[in-house]
Amino acid sequence: MSHQVPMAFVSKYSADVTMLIQQRQSRFEPTVGITSQTAQYEFHEQIGPVSAAPWGPRHGDTPLMETPHLRRRVGIFPYVWADLIDRPDRIRMLIDPTGPYATNAVMAFNRRKDDIIIAAALGNAYTGHEGETVVALPASQKFVGAGFADKPITVELLTEIKTKFWNNDLDEEEQLTMAVSPDSIRSLLMDERVSSADFNTVRALVRGDVDEFMGFKFVRTTRLPVRPVNEADLTKGFIRTNLVWARGGLLLSKGQDIQVEVTPRPDKKYSTQVFVSMDLGASRMEEKKVVAFETFEKTAAPTPAP
Repeated sequence: MSHQVPMAFVSKYSADVTMLIQQRQSRFEPTVGITSQTAQYEFHEQIGPVSAAPWGPRHGDTPLMETPHLRRRVGIFPYVWADLIDRPDRIRMLIDPTGPYATNAVMAFNRRKDDIIIAAALGNAYTGHEGETVVALPASQKFVGAGFADKPITVELLTEIKTKFWNNDLDEEEQLTMAVSPDSIRSLLMDERVSSADFNTVRALVRGDVDEFMGFKFVRTTRLPVRPVNEADLTKGFIRTNLVWARGGLLLSKGQDIQVEVTPRPDKKYSTQVFVSMDLGASRMEEKKVVAFETFEKTAAPTPAP
């Protein structure tokens, strides 16, 4: 039972429940592939590129080109949240708290989705016949270390990242999503080449923040990993790990999307239980469609809890 319920009693507080500031929706879910899943682990078959051969001599043998096949394993994992509301609490409150409790929990689960997607992008993927082969995001898909982690995001860095996707022969129709911190957005806004309508034909400053630029769809988030440059001296600044991906590069697999149940608990003197659950996971599906890059931030809040 939440011991903070008495804060909403009629004798002391108003009828309205105000949600404290927090991220309410998953910002990354609309930018990745989505599928449903019915088992703990499922495999997605993949076909690699092939080459065309010259025709060769008249009446020659038919050349056989072996098509490369790959498999990528995706696992789903359950998540849960619950809280109780006592009968006396409901009598003494001007509002029914079950709705706000459920809403608050759903927002937490939406944030968890973003954390799951970030972990999949930066972590290990699993391939092979039984998913036994570990695949890390290769160094070739990272812009990290000296020259990157010691300065904020720049137009030059964006150009290098875009060139990386070009060299990987990314289909031009695939949307590139760039997840960056508020500090990176601020750094771009201070660059006159981004804020100038003559340089940026998509007019990035529609609502005071960068929306789209150089083919990247910018998504602002505070959930990306960050670490201090010097653990002993936080005035030295911080290093943020940012991400770029094409939609086909990441997959969110759902066994069960967010589900809310409000039921009485006879074993708890018929208190009302608000129960929220989901069962899902994510995986990086193709390394060439995901890029990680580091930037420097003078000040940075720690990555918030889900």
